[in-house]
Amino acid sequence: MATFEVPDQYLGDGVYASFDGYHIILDLRGQCEFATGDGHKGNCPECTRINLEPPVLVRMDEYRQQVQMRYEEHVKEREAQDVHESQR
Repeated sequence: MATFEVPDQYLGDGVYASFDGYHIILDLRGQCEFATGDGHKGNCPECTRINLEPPVLVRMDEYRQQVQMRYEEHVKEREAQDVHESQR
């Protein structure tokens, strides 16, 4: 486990990120959909938290890179299409 601290950060869309020394934790604080009148508070870690181990985080970042690359290709295609249409 790491011996340093990283402050929690709000990522957007109700998602927070935190670090416990090993896992990156994605947390939907207070957004559990299973809140009931039986003592379930709607903020349980089992319902609102995903712990990402380092290898999973690497794969997640690889996926993010794929999405970013495809998005950039899409933007270039659209720009080329717009130029082509404007030359008509």
